[in-house]
Amino acid sequence: MYKREKHEGREPMRKEEFEDLIGQALSDGDYEIVETVYLYHPAIRGASGVEELAELYKSFGMTIFHDMIGRAKRNQDLDGQLRQAQAETDRIKEEIVQNRVSMGLDYSRMLDRLADSEVQERKNPRDIASKVIDLFNTECTDGFSLADVREIFSIIEEHMVDLKIQLSDT
Repeated sequence: MYKREKHEGREPMRKEEFEDLIGQALSDGDYEIVETVYLYHPAIRGASGVEELAELYKSFGMTIFHDMIGRAKRNQDLDGQLRQAQAETDRIKEEIVQNRVSMGLDYSRMLDRLADSEVQERKNPRDIASKVIDLFNTECTDGFSLADVREIFSIIEEHMVDLKIQLSDT
C-alpha cells in the first residue's frame, strides 16, 4: 500500500484507527477504497470524516464504499490535474520573473552603452531616441512579448522626458 498525501487539510487516516472504530479488520484493498472515499468524496466532511465513514461502514458495509468510489476517484483525478496546473502556473510565473530580470539587465546595459556613446555628446533628443531604438532593436528584442516592448519604450519615454528637461536646463 502506498503513502497518501494530505488532501484539503485532511491527513490520511490510519488503517488501525478505522478498524478500531468499526470493530473489525479490513483487507488492504478494502481499506484503500475506504481511504480514497475519505480523502476525495465531496460528501465526506473534514474533521468528522473518519467517524462518518465508520458509521457508514457499520450501517452498509463495503457496498456503500463501492458505490462512492467512482466519484471519489474522479475527484482524485481532478485534484491531480489541478496540482499539475498549479505547478505549471508556478513555472510560468517564474519564467515571467526571469524574463523581467533579463529585460531589466538588457535595458540597463543598453542605457549604459547609450551613456557612453557619442550621441549623448550631441544632446539632440531625436538622435538620442534614434540611438535608443537602434540599441533596443539589436540587443533586446529576443524573447520579449509586445507588452514587454511597450513597457520598455514607456520607460525609455520617461527617461527621454527627464533628459529633455536636463538638456533644456543646460
